[in-house]
Amino acid sequence: MKKFTLLLVALCSLTMLPAHAADQDSKPPVIDIPATRKEAESGDARAQYNLGIAYLNGYGVKKNKDEAIEWIYKAGKNNDALAIYFLGSAYHDGDLLPQDYAKAMKWYHRSDELYGSPLAQNMLGVMHENGQGAPQNYEEAARWYRKAAENIYAPAQSHLGFLYYAGRGVPKDDQKALYWLKKAAIQNDAPAKLMLGIMHYKGEGVEKNYVKAVSYFREAADVGISIAERYLGNMYYHGEGVSKDEAQAVSWWRKAAEQGDRESEKIIGGMYYYGTGVSKDFSQAVLWWQKAAEKGDVDAQCNLAKAYYHGEGIGKDETQAVLWWRRAAAQGHGESLLYLGQAYFSSIGVSQDDVQAYIWLSLAATRNQSSAVATLTELEKSMTPEQIAEARKRVAEWKPKPEPKPAPIGPIPEILKEVREDL
Repeated sequence: MKKFTLLLVALCSLTMLPAHAADQDSKPPVIDIPATRKEAESGDARAQYNLGIAYLNGYGVKKNKDEAIEWIYKAGKNNDALAIYFLGSAYHDGDLLPQDYAKAMKWYHRSDELYGSPLAQNMLGVMHENGQGAPQNYEEAARWYRKAAENIYAPAQSHLGFLYYAGRGVPKDDQKALYWLKKAAIQNDAPAKLMLGIMHYKGEGVEKNYVKAVSYFREAADVGISIAERYLGNMYYHGEGVSKDEAQAVSWWRKAAEQGDRESEKIIGGMYYYGTGVSKDFSQAVLWWQKAAEKGDVDAQCNLAKAYYHGEGIGKDETQAVLWWRRAAAQGHGESLLYLGQAYFSSIGVSQDDVQAYIWLSLAATRNQSSAVATLTELEKSMTPEQIAEARKRVAEWKPKPEPKPAPIGPIPEILKEVREDL
């Protein structure tokens, strides 16, 4: 019975490894420290691990990180399964031990060799996929994910599904992607549910089915994946798989926006501006556009500039309007290129400058802003041939500089962020 109790403590401790601490709301396990220490000192590997966990979390002893690592390391050297995986994680994450991918890989390999641990197999897949401790190798990542997936480990099933979806390390195969993603989803893997929602929504590898997409998105949204919340907002707004409901759409978009989802922040701003699903409120529109604009969204930047120009929801400020149009224009946003050119043409928030006006209006004209053409024709009448030549030279040399897109919020695999533009 005593051995069983210690094993139970060890298994409970394993669930705490990511945080390396007890849940503040849960009652800490009771460990007989003198008995555990005696067994640990006599060489019992599981007792050594349990004593290390006790020191790490302050179970019956004063917290002592160094003492904890010393005992867990002894347990690992004595081939305790939980200690071996713990050390791999500690070296990989770099929170309790200095980050060292080579050592992390060594411990994960040992966990696989001695115990066939699917957790370690999955982490070896992660490390090969991300080039941690070894050159990036999707084929090797797929091999390790498959080992763990066949051991019914949901995160590995999900990862393997993503590799099949992206065609990385394995031939692209939506059917095999669905196979593994469904296996992961049955075990409540949230990223798998998100991807299944997208595939059913887009009709990728499966017939379009908005009802199933909504179901998968709801389950992913329940654990706070903002992309799923945004999709639900879109689907309620358009009445896809659910009855059209603008108030529900706003509710889901707000959930995503409050987590910092840029696209949802922009959308919520528009809903407040037009009074769709919410009462019209220009100040709220500006608030949400500001958040999205600061994250680099060109539409939000342009809308924020217009709000400053017209004094809607915020004090009229032409200088600020030009600042935000310039930022969106630098990314190649057609409407902002037009407004920035007109600002230089008409001295709005900046000094009048024919060359600058010509540059920005010319760029706008190449992006379907037809009204720029008439202004360019008028400009040329007041410009010297040298000014026109200089402006055209700079137009030819100009390249847009998109601002980096913020990472999606929630437990989203890196590979999915790379292959899907709509995240």
